[in-house]
Amino acid sequence: MEQAYTEIEDYGESVGKKIVGCHWGCSVMTPIRKQHLSLSCAPQVVCDAISSKLAILSKRFMKVSLERPNRSLRGQTSCSNRAVVPILFSVQELYDCVDREEVSMKLRDAFQYVMLKGINIEQRYPQAYQNCQEDCQCAKISARKITVTGWKKLNGLQEILGALEVQPVIGTTKFGSIRTFMCSHPDVIVRLKDAEDTPESSSSGTRSHAILVIGHGYDTDNNLYYVVKNSWGLRWGSHGYMKFEAALLNHFYIPERVLWKSPEDVRLQYEARDG
Repeated sequence: MEQAYTEIEDYGESVGKKIVGCHWGCSVMTPIRKQHLSLSCAPQVVCDAISSKLAILSKRFMKVSLERPNRSLRGQTSCSNRAVVPILFSVQELYDCVDREEVSMKLRDAFQYVMLKGINIEQRYPQAYQNCQEDCQCAKISARKITVTGWKKLNGLQEILGALEVQPVIGTTKFGSIRTFMCSHPDVIVRLKDAEDTPESSSSGTRSHAILVIGHGYDTDNNLYYVVKNSWGLRWGSHGYMKFEAALLNHFYIPERVLWKSPEDVRLQYEARDG
């Protein structure tokens, strides 16, 4: 008798635990989001990439700094004296404030917005019901924001694998049929032959889907695969994560240096825009 599938937030443990160098666990991964039909994948993956990078930097800082009891690291929340918990950044802000075509948003536009404007934490700019807000609220919020100095496109396998040793990477795929891989076993690897093009990913008007690549490994035939985190809820893949044959992904990006923008900088920015 087939065992019922249980939705569990395991932060990538079931898929990534046995893979050397894979970024998984509640100290570097945010909870799996469920991308509604009204929301683009770009805001989700951009926020996830920044959250994980900042958490990894804070974990490294923790190892070389003196511990201060009951005090969390700058830019992080702390659930204990030693625990780093990734910050949730505002998906809703990107959806409201970045130019898009209906629900479709280009990654480069989301990248550019975070570089120039920064992004609020989700607590300051929470997600609206079914993402229906759509009017940018940033001018009403006086709080520091995270920004990045740039976004780098990775070229060549060695550059991709080298980046994955340090941090998760944004990857894109044009295979819309990956949507069908629900409730999968952690050891399943989605092959190119299993993910044929669908009408939504045809050569005319190609729409790519962006996901977070958290690690890589090799199968028994020494073929490369990537471990990915998606934004389609806990029933997709193995609790929101899955292994993809390398050929399924085609473009890769990483955020460069992350910086906090002060509330005063944010206020002056919007005054200059409105003046």
